[in-house]
Amino acid sequence: MSTIAYILLGFTVLMAGLWLAVRLGGARERRRAREEAARTALAQAPAPPPAPVIRPPKDNSRDRLRDRLRERKAADADLASSLASCMTEFGNRISVDEVLRAALQIGYSPTEAAIVMAERQYQPKEIASLLVEEGKFSITELGDVIMPLVEGETLAARAEVTFEVVLDVLDIDDEDEELLRLPVHLGCSAEEAAAIGYNGTDLDLASVLKKLGLCASPDVVAGIAKALDVDLSEDEEYAAMRKDGDVEFDAAAAILKACGEDAATIIATENTYDEFSGDELEAIFSALSGAGFTNVEIMTGMNEADGVLGENALAAIIQGALKHGVPMEDVVSFLTKEEADPDDLDEEMSDLEIGIRTRVDVLHAFLHSKDTPAPTQEPGN
Repeated sequence: MSTIAYILLGFTVLMAGLWLAVRLGGARERRRAREEAARTALAQAPAPPPAPVIRPPKDNSRDRLRDRLRERKAADADLASSLASCMTEFGNRISVDEVLRAALQIGYSPTEAAIVMAERQYQPKEIASLLVEEGKFSITELGDVIMPLVEGETLAARAEVTFEVVLDVLDIDDEDEELLRLPVHLGCSAEEAAAIGYNGTDLDLASVLKKLGLCASPDVVAGIAKALDVDLSEDEEYAAMRKDGDVEFDAAAAILKACGEDAATIIATENTYDEFSGDELEAIFSALSGAGFTNVEIMTGMNEADGVLGENALAAIIQGALKHGVPMEDVVSFLTKEEADPDDLDEEMSDLEIGIRTRVDVLHAFLHSKDTPAPTQEPGN
């Protein structure tokens, strides 16, 4: 084939390719145009009508229930008969709880509702919970409603259950004074109220007694503590009694003495709570003598109390005693009881810089008592 023929063949192939490309490109453009026209038509077409919403028929049972209860209340029908009537009319579409809640909402009294619930075997806590959900109650108001519904052999036993229900249902702190006084309001004695408050809360007995205002009566406190087997000289109990200054040392000493504690225990307990300094020994005499201890018992207690006095203990006790006005014969009785050594005693008083005249008076009285024979008893006396 000649060169010219090859050129003509190549030209023919090129032109055919160009023709095919033009045809294909036109086809794509036409397809795009058709798709765009379809989208435009779809966008401009009117939206189809919304599907109808099919709602279930409204259940107006609760509205009709309230209306029925209002009618019966206006006719002076009691709640028990109204409840029975509504349960018959509405059947299982409503519950007893719903009727009771509706009754409370339209004005039936909580007391009447509580009685009806109790007749239907509701427990006291269930009754209190429903009442509180539908209304506001103070501690004593709720206690007054619940107490008559509680069973028990004694008033104190019923009050204890009522106390527990009120504490559990109401959002209150167990230190609330109205709560702790609730048993008294319900007819319990102060001693019974203290036991209920102590057993029903996490409080120390001393905290309960303070809230009830009983710490001013040492014998009462001692009786309660013994009945509950509580040791008021224990660190936490004693601290609870003494904190905030509600019970001062003299009152605390009287309480512990009534509980049967000796002077040494009382002094050591107070020292653990609030450590004595050297110039506070006179306060020990004042508090313990007011509690009924003798001077000799107080001085002996000081000497025996752990951790209160260190070196020169006898001299420190004598110094405090004399400042408090303890008679010299009581000081001598104490020294004799402790079998004090005169030389050691003189050295201790010197170390504490007790005046020479006081030292001489003490030693003279002490030595004179040792030299004086004890009085003999006449035969037959």
